[in-house]
Amino acid sequence: MAEKNDVTVRLQDVLTGALIGLARAIDDPAVASAETWTIMTEGLMATAPDACLSDAALETLIQNVRAEKARLAPGCSQCMAPCGRTADYDMQALWTAEEEVRALKLRILTDLREIAAHITHAHAQQDEKTDVYPLLYEALFKIGYDESTEALMTTVRKVEGTKLT
Repeated sequence: MAEKNDVTVRLQDVLTGALIGLARAIDDPAVASAETWTIMTEGLMATAPDACLSDAALETLIQNVRAEKARLAPGCSQCMAPCGRTADYDMQALWTAEEEVRALKLRILTDLREIAAHITHAHAQQDEKTDVYPLLYEALFKIGYDESTEALMTTVRKVEGTKLT
């Protein structure tokens, strides 16, 4: 596999941060549409280390994620007291986190990417497992906050227990 350039790696980080922001924008998984879940699964797959998307395709996915956040929380962009609800997660917070916390969050991301690939494959075979979407939202949401290693381990176990075959 060819080495990715710095721009591609940075765009994958921006996309990951935007996906975490999308999870923050979902108050209740019931309000998310099929399009929300498609954007989330496509974005997760595009951030995998072995993903081979062009920088332009990554930029398009980032814009799609941000547009979906705006659709889910339309008033947030004009709010005078920003709470960070729909803000993109700053991936530097992950890269500079304590080693154990970083490792757990990266493990969750890796597992979510695998689940997203299974969802996409199942969707292509019209055998989609829609009950797993709330897990994607919940686990991405948890990555975006300071969580204890114990709380992150709970999420790791939940994600690993949901892996699709």
